[in-house]
Amino acid sequence: MIKNLYDTKLPLTWSERCNNEFNYSVSEAHFDKVCFIIFKAVAGLLSNVKSKKQPTTFVFDYLGKEIASATVEYFADENDAANGSWAMSWSFDPEDISADANKLYLSNVDTHPYFNGAGANKYGMTFNSSGDLIAIVACTLEEIKKYLDENAKEGEVVGVEMAEVFQARVTVENGVKVFSIEPAGEIKMDIKDDSSIEK
Repeated sequence: MIKNLYDTKLPLTWSERCNNEFNYSVSEAHFDKVCFIIFKAVAGLLSNVKSKKQPTTFVFDYLGKEIASATVEYFADENDAANGSWAMSWSFDPEDISADANKLYLSNVDTHPYFNGAGANKYGMTFNSSGDLIAIVACTLEEIKKYLDENAKEGEVVGVEMAEVFQARVTVENGVKVFSIEPAGEIKMDIKDDSSIEK
């Protein structure tokens, strides 16, 4: 079953962790806002730096861990070399990051204006500091995966979603949990905007 974020305890556990672990006072009512900021910011960043020559990957790194990643890649049309399409994929598995990808990192403060810009444009809100931004973004993705991990069931697709922003799912295949996460709605369209910079 795919549930809406606020039909789960995710916003509450996220808020409690932000308060207890990071001393960052934030209401559970802001959970969906931070989710939107994450997906909107990364789509905007990848759209601006995407290249037809190689995949470009944004890595959500925190304290030496690679929590998740988002990759944009160009696929040429086999029948028409002048045309092709862009695709953005997300993953919780570090093994999905291509060795030849151009990598950008959450820990690099040069990427942070995209997050603060997305928050300011949509909600009039920004993060207090780069340290807070890194911790809260990482925590958000960790809590989503933790929810999936704790609720996975054999023979059932379990997931959470924010309409028009993202959906995250887990299935159990031969006793192994398989996680997936993907953008939705306008977020997917951001990366397909060919008026964006292409190298």
